[in-house]
Amino acid sequence: MSRSGWLVPVALLLLLSLTLHQVDAITYNSLIDDGKLSITFNYPSEVKRGTCFNVRVEANALVAVTDLNVTVSIELRSGPSVYVLFSGKVVDDWSGGPGPVTNNVVGACVSSSHPVGIVILRTSIEYDLGSDRLTLDNSFLMASVRDTTYDELAALYSAAQSEISRLRAAMGEMGREIDRLRAQVSDLMSQVSVLSDRLEQMRTRYDELQSAYNALLAQFRDLQDRYVRLQQEHERLSRDYAALQARESDLRGAYAGLQKELDALRSEYAELQKRHAALNALHDDLRKRFEELNSAYQDAVRQIGSLSGALEERGRQMEVLTAMLDNALRERNVFSNIVIAQALGLGGLGALYMIERRRLRRPGSSQAAPGVEAPEGGSGAPPTPSPELANIGPDENRQDNGNGGMVQRVISGRRITIPKKVAELLGIEVGDPVELGVVGDAIFVRKLARRGDGPPPSEPDGPSRRS
Repeated sequence: MSRSGWLVPVALLLLLSLTLHQVDAITYNSLIDDGKLSITFNYPSEVKRGTCFNVRVEANALVAVTDLNVTVSIELRSGPSVYVLFSGKVVDDWSGGPGPVTNNVVGACVSSSHPVGIVILRTSIEYDLGSDRLTLDNSFLMASVRDTTYDELAALYSAAQSEISRLRAAMGEMGREIDRLRAQVSDLMSQVSVLSDRLEQMRTRYDELQSAYNALLAQFRDLQDRYVRLQQEHERLSRDYAALQARESDLRGAYAGLQKELDALRSEYAELQKRHAALNALHDDLRKRFEELNSAYQDAVRQIGSLSGALEERGRQMEVLTAMLDNALRERNVFSNIVIAQALGLGGLGALYMIERRRLRRPGSSQAAPGVEAPEGGSGAPPTPSPELANIGPDENRQDNGNGGMVQRVISGRRITIPKKVAELLGIEVGDPVELGVVGDAIFVRKLARRGDGPPPSEPDGPSRRS
């Protein structure tokens, strides 16, 4: 057998290094189902470079939906590189249901210039269910891109095994031929010895048997030539046999290395399966959390609607109270202010507020305190401090006004401090939510209820709380 004949099985065995494990080229199904929409993808498990493949998309509406859009993107990833093989809508602005939506086939091609890698299928689904706009996004590993498919590698492996068996049979036949030639050579050597003996015996009869001797001599020379040729052939076969033994040893080593690599890849495949299961569990958990947050959002929308109506009603009540307070503040009699405040349900704190208002309206004090701008009527905007009050220290900002309250100056950032007595009276603690507002030309502070503490307190009937 020529040397090129031995290279064919060797090349076939080298191709086995590309074979990880034998897997049939079958198709797989992937299902996306949120209870309202069901979408099934049918796709191949592997793609060969330079070929095209199809992905079947079957969508079914389980309930009535509107404005359904399904976008499919097929990407080839090789290391950091990403190649978009297909991107487009398979369902565009569909409304109806329940029932089938589409049974479409998406085609994509992997050219021979693309690298080997993995194919990722991404989906983006949007539809309206009543007044809600729902979105489903998903991506999964679809297939692997290779130069040679598993079926082709399996065929090459089978052919290589057949060629190895044939070569082993040829080697056995060559061994038997060598044994036969050795036996023949031994016979020839025996014949040569016999002829030599006969030659010595026939020398006395040389004259009579000269012709026979010449014939035998020619035969002897022919046998010698054949012996030399056989010896040369034996040496060549011995060298080929040694080369085949060395090649067999190398192939056995390569086979052992491939077996180890196959075991490592199987372990890696098992680890990837575990990670895939963990990612699926995480996806399910995130979907449940999304549904819970969506339900909480709907409850918050309903609460905002009810609070908006209550806020408008309280605004109208505040305007009436503001008008009543403005009329009361125009009175100069302190006792009449106290009676009006009690009639409005403000109690002793309202009387204190009226006395403070009277004191501030004395001659020379009718204007707003220096450095503080008067609030714009009913707007609720905080007063604006003058520039010269921005650097006043905390010890210079406060002084008792003689009626249980405290006179302060607005510091930088338009900040003031709620007096301790007022905070204790209103039951305000650190971290409690409070509401600031304007009644006439005064600011009021109202404590708000925390979530879970019941309904918020009613609107004040007058400036019973101030800071």
